[in-house]
Amino acid sequence: MSCNYPLIIRWAVALTLAHSLHAQTTAPSWLDGRTDLLPDVPVQAIDEMRKAWPNTMLSDTYDDRLPLPDDFQLAAETIVRLGDNAAKAMIWMYAEDPPRLSYQDFRTGRTKSKLIVDLIDDGNVAKWLVPLLRHRLAWAEAVFRQGRIDQTWFSADEFGDIEGYLAIHGTDEDLRRAYQLQDEFRASKTRIGSLLYPVTEATPEQRWQNAMFRRQSRLKRLEPYYAFFKRNLEMKRPGVPNGDHAALQKITPNSNQPISEPPSRAPGSSKTQSSSDMHTPTPWSLIVVLMVAALGLLWLLLKRRS
Repeated sequence: MSCNYPLIIRWAVALTLAHSLHAQTTAPSWLDGRTDLLPDVPVQAIDEMRKAWPNTMLSDTYDDRLPLPDDFQLAAETIVRLGDNAAKAMIWMYAEDPPRLSYQDFRTGRTKSKLIVDLIDDGNVAKWLVPLLRHRLAWAEAVFRQGRIDQTWFSADEFGDIEGYLAIHGTDEDLRRAYQLQDEFRASKTRIGSLLYPVTEATPEQRWQNAMFRRQSRLKRLEPYYAFFKRNLEMKRPGVPNGDHAALQKITPNSNQPISEPPSRAPGSSKTQSSSDMHTPTPWSLIVVLMVAALGLLWLLLKRRS
């Protein structure tokens, strides 16, 4: 029996590639076949964003006079190059089940649902995210009714982030439904219900008014997701050579004042007061002290004679 090994190898490679592409582009199981809820996006863009997104946070202590951190700059360049496909890829990353992106990145402390938060100012993706989040809430409610909500990846953080997104981009009915389901979760004995943040407003009316205020203020500053990273790449940082990471050591956290000694005054530059001059008493202060002492002695002498 003859065997055509090259043909078998070609078939094996083709099947492997087909399986790989299918695994990466097939809709998650919780969507129940609703592939129409996900945008079309190249698989390569999804793979690139899986690597880039965890590096898209700048430290609170970062000073914008300094060069961008290497990992952030590489991520920003990837996002700007991908354009709108970056945001579309993030929708796929959020929807993946089981999640390819870890539930929580312990290096950055960012949960998976922060993908939704990062896209909240991008009005272009709302046409995909709003229907997707409606379906996600319907799925969560069904699992909750079955008593299995604590056995899933659905978390209190994700529920809060969904509610926050729908408060901006969803309809009034979307937001009311999210509030109602959150209240049911809180009243239950589930773990997720105990972890949901309590309502801080005194009345439902005040809660609604606050949500509408946030919606109106947020909708005024919508922009594509990649716009923030484009601004950071184009921002000029005067006085700092590009790539001079040693300058990081000269800036104190949460301060704009350098720790290093001030530069010496060049010849011909304007005169500045030295530190020794700042602490030396002036002659006038000495004269005043001597005059007061003399007047005291004169008063004592006149008092004795009288």
